[in-house]
Amino acid sequence: PTALKSLITMYNAKELLQHGTYVTFDEKRKTNPTKEHLLVIDHKNSKGAIVKYHIIDDTRKLTSTDWDRVAAVFVSGALWQFDDWPIKNPPQIFANFRGFHLMWEDEKLNP
Repeated sequence: PTALKSLITMYNAKELLQHGTYVTFDEKRKTNPTKEHLLVIDHKNSKGAIVKYHIIDDTRKLTSTDWDRVAAVFVSGALWQFDDWPIKNPPQIFANFRGFHLMWEDEKLNP
């Protein structure tokens, strides 16, 4: 998600997804104030091969071919974030893509 209050942003996604380490947005921004527009992470699959994943936070840049290659999505839960998606209905989105919603234990879900 692009919202700065999200638990995962372009500032801290690589640490979480590639290294399994959570670093807050504020901590990461202090050490690197420049936001990347594309992150590439390496993941070793079950056969031992390295697979590269591209991470973005602006779905408007995706072509229909790109959408066919989406492995997963991280969402904040707010409906407005789906405005530029080819599928607008959350149940349909998550029927097509693996979805993740990160939140603090005491945080309330978006209705």
